[in-house]
Amino acid sequence: MGTKKGLDPLFRNLNYYGTEKLDAARFWNELPYRVDSYTTIDDFVDQSGWVRGTPCVFPDGTLGREMTGGTQTTLREYGVPLGLELAYIVFDAYLEVGSSPMIIFGHGENSFTYSLSTRFTETGYHKIRINKVDANTPAGTPSWDAVDRISFRTIGSGTTIRVGNIVAYSAKKPLCTIWIDDACESDYTKAYDYMKTKSMRGVSTIISDYVGTSTRLTITQMKEMLAYGWEFVNHGASHLSLSALPLPQMEFEISRGLEFLLNIGVGKSAFFFVESGAELTGQRLEIEKRYVTARRQSGAIPYTSIPVSDSFNIRRHTGEKTFPLSTYTDLIDAAIEYKLWLVLAFHRLVDVVGVDQYEIETAVFQGIIDYLDTNKASIKTVTAAEALYYG
Repeated sequence: MGTKKGLDPLFRNLNYYGTEKLDAARFWNELPYRVDSYTTIDDFVDQSGWVRGTPCVFPDGTLGREMTGGTQTTLREYGVPLGLELAYIVFDAYLEVGSSPMIIFGHGENSFTYSLSTRFTETGYHKIRINKVDANTPAGTPSWDAVDRISFRTIGSGTTIRVGNIVAYSAKKPLCTIWIDDACESDYTKAYDYMKTKSMRGVSTIISDYVGTSTRLTITQMKEMLAYGWEFVNHGASHLSLSALPLPQMEFEISRGLEFLLNIGVGKSAFFFVESGAELTGQRLEIEKRYVTARRQSGAIPYTSIPVSDSFNIRRHTGEKTFPLSTYTDLIDAAIEYKLWLVLAFHRLVDVVGVDQYEIETAVFQGIIDYLDTNKASIKTVTAAEALYYG
């Protein structure tokens, strides 16, 4: 799938909460593998066009604009359209909790507004990526190809925000990953069996103690899937809530699941991890990082949750039994339009759904795969490792 990134030592948070700050060095290291092109909109070398605020310098030498002291707006009228119709926006920022910062793209009386309050949880320097799909309700009838003004606004007494180095980029082809949790036997008999007919590969999350038990995958099935290119991810040894365990037991749960996957020949994806229970933080997160290069939490995390910044443009949606096929085809259409990496997460596939909220009807699943196959010229179905390690 292209040139290998060689990013193995880096830890990635795929939780989509916006709780992990992504450092600039990693962002710019990964970005070239996800974009067709990018251009600098404003490097703040010439600040004569900016109204209000004062010039500032970031710790790494990045030039920018600073606002201090409560409700303020700094803006620049560029006089010509900025060419943002196919672009994502990335900028450096110093943000303070309580500042309620916003960025506004406008022309005339029309504008797109983004609230940045959900993009960070701590005061400090951040790199913010804006995807057009995340815009708040537009004012007037704005058009991206007409935007010629950028504004930054802060609301909060005594707070300071700084912005700098605004860059626009166009993402490469959108991606979709079919990711199935808990290693039910239907991963093999229904998902793998059908996706193979379309030359597609997916991801299964493995609870190692469950393998070979009733209604779960067997090692023989896993090895066949692995040989085809299916991916397996660590979900711990026994599906316990890791955030509630004593630290040694928590570490054992993760390490034993990893050991199982390595012993049957799983490669990079053995070091990906899906957490059980509340998100791991602090000392628990540091222990997790000893065995994990990318993590994802389980459960129905909303599709609309936005990361602080993420060069992969990730969105995740967890399937439920009540969702019609149109729910998924609409998500795929949005991924195509906004060039996202769409992760569709499932659990057990069944011919007739029962009481389990996260069951999905086989016919609906097959309809999703058929739709991805029909649109394969516009969106590529990939495994997690393919999305993370390749362009």
